[in-house]
Amino acid sequence: MNENKENGEPTVDHEFLLNLAREKSTMGRAKLTETIMDLFENKGDALTDRERALMFGILRSVVREIEMSVRRGVAQQLAGLSDVPEDLVRILANDEIEVAYPVLTESGLLKDSDLIEISAIARWNISLPSPSDRTSARRCRRRWSKPATSAWS
Repeated sequence: MNENKENGEPTVDHEFLLNLAREKSTMGRAKLTETIMDLFENKGDALTDRERALMFGILRSVVREIEMSVRRGVAQQLAGLSDVPEDLVRILANDEIEVAYPVLTESGLLKDSDLIEISAIARWNISLPSPSDRTSARRCRRRWSKPATSAWS
């Protein structure tokens, strides 16, 4: 990925992203999406509000056009962020269950009304967690992901 430095801070090479956005092929869309997700992961704190809004807008427009494995990666990365546009979260939550699951279980941006609507039109048969269940699940995952210490060691 190309990047510029401005005032010692890494910035997004807008021309590079624009060239990727012009590529209409499936591979081009996947590369654009992966580049944006890399920026969020590696430079998320250095991105300006304008850059974040631009990238969320691009994701919103291409997310339905990319293959499921890429959408699943997007959902996994965005599920834990608090500044994702709610409409983008809802798009991912209404996708195939492999894509929707991380958003449904980890995103705090979905309201009860969103979950009710999603469960009413879902193409998959699962029970969706309530917001309190999602919070409990996150706590359990954090607790159980820590190395266990044994009284026997």
